[in-house]
Amino acid sequence: MSTPIHPQAASSAGGKFALRRILVVDDEPLILLIVAGFLQDSIAECVEAESAEEALRHFQPGAFDLVITDKTMPGMDGLQLTREIKKRHPSQRVLLISGMQSQTVLPPPAEGGPDAFLAKPFTRSEILECLAQIVRTS
Repeated sequence: MSTPIHPQAASSAGGKFALRRILVVDDEPLILLIVAGFLQDSIAECVEAESAEEALRHFQPGAFDLVITDKTMPGMDGLQLTREIKKRHPSQRVLLISGMQSQTVLPPPAEGGPDAFLAKPFTRSEILECLAQIVRTS
């Protein structure tokens, strides 16, 4: 059973939207465990993937309310993954996370870019606020 991610997010979305299923992608097992574990405990069911290629095997249009992906990964990186996901499902919401403190120039969501960017390390309240912003703007 899912609950809204944040009281403000639920009210700003008319109480109609809750994140129920999230695909979390990170090549660092500890980061994947922490992010997915926190989200699963407090927000939604999470499916974990340790690479972009694994994430694409899990991804089906409409199967996830949100994809959270690390930007820097071996092989296909998070921005390439975001583009591929948006190509398959243009309205899919994607949060790109990165250990790089400065945000590189990212394409807008309509051009295959992420819906939001969050620099690592981040706190629980920072990721909750970022997710609430994604919900408010969707």
